[in-house]
Amino acid sequence: MLLSKIKTATQYRLSGAKKLPLDIELSELFMEALYYVCNRCVPQELIREAGIDTDAVLRNIEDGAFIAIPETPDFTSLVNHLQIDENLTYACINYVCFLITFRADFKAIADELIYDYLANDGREYYVDIQTTI
Repeated sequence: MLLSKIKTATQYRLSGAKKLPLDIELSELFMEALYYVCNRCVPQELIREAGIDTDAVLRNIEDGAFIAIPETPDFTSLVNHLQIDENLTYACINYVCFLITFRADFKAIADELIYDYLANDGREYYVDIQTTI
């Protein structure tokens, strides 16, 4: 998801509670959210093969592969996206909302989205209505 849309979604979730921090602070909050999510599941977009890829290692996983450290989000860019699986984007958004407001319901939503991701082995679990008709 584009960072501009993520910023809008976060702002919408926080409406009435608190306003968004500056872009640089928001970027750091999203990095913390990315670390939180990556330490609870294995995002497919961040899996790299040891010996082939030279990305910085967040943590090692099986078969010599590792999870790479995601790029720091740059909210001034109009074309960058959050470097994580689309399914986990909303987990990051809700975790950032938790970090800003300290409301436990945001963290519970983030954790639930991570559990859904784990239960589906990282596959998209949304059904396209057009393909089922």
